[in-house]
Amino acid sequence: MLAAITACLVATGTDVPVFAHYMPWFETPESNLEAPGQWGYHWTLQNRNPNIILPNGQRDIASHFYPLIGPYASNDPDVIEYHLLLMKAAGIDGIIIDWYGVQGTNGDIGGLLRNSNAIANKVYTYGLDFAVMLEDRFSSNIGDAVANVAYCRDNYFDLPSYARDDQTNEPWFFNFGPITFENPSTWSQILSAAGEPVQFLPLQYQSSEVGNNGDGEFYWPTENEALDNHLSLLNTFYNNRAPGLNRAVGAVYPSFIDFYEEGGVGDIIGFEIPYEDGGTLEDTIDAALANEESIEMVQLTTWNDFGEGTIFEPTVERGFQDLIALQRLTGSAAPPNAYQSIFRLFQNRKIAGEACNPIAAQSQLEIIATQLVLGSYATAELLLDFWDEDYECCAGDLDGNNAVDFTDLLTVLGAFGTTNPEADANGDGAVEFADILFLLARWGPC
Repeated sequence: MLAAITACLVATGTDVPVFAHYMPWFETPESNLEAPGQWGYHWTLQNRNPNIILPNGQRDIASHFYPLIGPYASNDPDVIEYHLLLMKAAGIDGIIIDWYGVQGTNGDIGGLLRNSNAIANKVYTYGLDFAVMLEDRFSSNIGDAVANVAYCRDNYFDLPSYARDDQTNEPWFFNFGPITFENPSTWSQILSAAGEPVQFLPLQYQSSEVGNNGDGEFYWPTENEALDNHLSLLNTFYNNRAPGLNRAVGAVYPSFIDFYEEGGVGDIIGFEIPYEDGGTLEDTIDAALANEESIEMVQLTTWNDFGEGTIFEPTVERGFQDLIALQRLTGSAAPPNAYQSIFRLFQNRKIAGEACNPIAAQSQLEIIATQLVLGSYATAELLLDFWDEDYECCAGDLDGNNAVDFTDLLTVLGAFGTTNPEADANGDGAVEFADILFLLARWGPC
């Protein structure tokens, strides 16, 4: 049945890469070095307090949607692993980091860079790529922008995981705007710090502000609220704008339901794109597939902008359904239960310290994580099932040497296919492959 469900979900998929726009700006009281003991702004906005536990058991965060794992720190290695494993299962090729640089007027620039680097340094482990979306809004002068581009040159562009154009081998480099710098000559000076030509893309219809420095445009969801026309605007970009650009990047999104007004910031967006029980996502996937000849990439807008409600990251409200639906675009053949296994790994990472031997417990979780990276979801699920059983110190230590090791494995192998109780590690009355998995899930000293 599961195979049949998966076959129905998965189509050939697009031939262009699919990247997720990624926000690295979330902080918890434990992670926030700029304001120790405080939640980051993007969980609070102006008037929310995540220290308050609401009647539904959730923290009071600035979002209409609640992350399945709860509010988190962007540089938490368990969170990064969780996000990247989910992306890999969904067939996403990489991320575009919303990037603020090393110099600027925003007080959280240090934390943003720290978080951005934490995830940029991990994407290669999962076979993913990354690029940066430069935010020039907090650059107070050209010097700030030049320093920020130079940082990319020195720290990102040479990485094997940095995304480069297939035809030119130039690094992809996006700008959310421009906002501060709006004339071509300024961008000529700024981009000279890259040390090589880049594939530079500003927002839709803003190429004139970067002139010949630009190589195209990327689309970001918008609409006229009175006309409810977000989809027609997207298709206008595909049909009328993209064919005339050297490079065009399309957009796929599930909704745009911001929290700014409720969060005390004001009604700064002016429109809402409803979820329509997944219909908005299906429509934008259809549009991308129908127009893939006109685009070089699809950008998922966004992975985790909880403030704007454009999220693909699993939430309490939507679960994994958007990632499962996305497989029609990417062509991923991951079974639907793969996402639940990745979520279980994250949960177990957080309780491994309570095991009788935390080091051994984490090593067992590393085995599970490796299976998930390899796409061996059935094996990972079996190992997780054993992990989720009541954990007993030294369960599987058949010879009593205070370790689950090769001598125990040899005991099982020597009695394989029998009912020998001394080799029946999991106590189910038979010595079989399940006993080997039981040992692997508890491997190590205890």
